[in-house]
Amino acid sequence: MEKGKDEDDLIRHMAERMMIKFDKYWDEYSEVLAFGVILDPIVKLETLGYCLEHIDPLSWEAKLDTIKEKLYRLFSQFLQILQVQLKQDVVISQQLLLPPNVHILM
Repeated sequence: MEKGKDEDDLIRHMAERMMIKFDKYWDEYSEVLAFGVILDPIVKLETLGYCLEHIDPLSWEAKLDTIKEKLYRLFSQFLQILQVQLKQDVVISQQLLLPPNVHILM
């Protein structure tokens, strides 16, 4: 009987350590990895919400809102950079097509 109790204590102690690591892993989730999940055509934002809800039923919505907000900011910055680049490309294209003394004001 003593041996069985020792094995139970060992397994319980091991399970407790595993839960601490598991909880730490999911408390300190990576937003960058979450972006990767969202951008994957197979796994979308809804799936991430579903997973977060099952992992952390108390604060999953706040985490999902934070990820959405940061993702939208990232897309917005990308769009701004793209618009500037496109304007520069248009100006360069126009300069290449116009005679040397003609200038277009933008």
